Amino acid sequence: MLNEELRLDINYVNNYQKIDIFVKDNTIISFIDIKIYLDIPEKKILIKKYRLNPRNSLEDKNKYEIFWNGDSIQKEIFESEDRFKLEIEAIDIAGNQSIIISQFKNDLFFRSNQMYDYYTNIPLMHLLDSQLNLTENGKKILDKLYKEYKYLNKKNIYFRVHYHFDDEDDINLEKSEIIADKIYKYLLKDFDPSILFYRGVGKLYPIKNYDSELANYRNNRLEIILTNDKIEKNL
Repeated sequence: MLNEELRLDINYVNNYQKIDIFVKDNTIISFIDIKIYLDIPEKKILIKKYRLNPRNSLEDKNKYEIFWNGDSIQKEIFESEDRFKLEIEAIDIAGNQSIIISQFKNDLFFRSNQMYDYYTNIPLMHLLDSQLNLTENGKKILDKLYKEYKYLNKKNIYFRVHYHFDDEDDINLEKSEIIADKIYKYLLKDFDPSILFYRGVGKLYPIKNYDSELANYRNNRLEIILTNDKIEKNL
């Protein structure tokens, strides 16, 4: 059986990711599976899977090495609006499996657009409970905003809440405004109100127009924009 105390190090060598896997008791690893899941709470939706063949290290019989061009993973994760979970799984010669590591994409990964603003989308299910109140995890995500705001050196923060859960447009709009107001009040502990601009927009701006679990996950979101532009409150 694979030892559950497997250890994994990921380093960058030139343009490659060097993955070192440390095993115990001369375990023979046949291959490594790298799996990308959509990060939906309490669910696992497999997006992509890569199978790699490790080689035994010459200097350490309990160490396996993989040199891998991870550009495809980087593109899949860091150029997407979604949140992903990355799992690396080792399979030994007998077919036994052991998950070595799980990593989550940064909850506040900002991308730049052509206007030199920075923006991100955070699914509401990572922020709110069923009563539309901020969860402790949601507060931790929002707490990271101050650091990103300082680092990216922008003057203003504009956010919109997109809410698509109800069939009635008026209800979606009303609930999105309630959520936006709660987020605004929470952010006041770190930010001057003069730089915060916000709005609830209901289901006016969907990312995906079809009805599915994945579309709902993407459409129900908090959109944050960091900008130097002066923003009208009625945008």
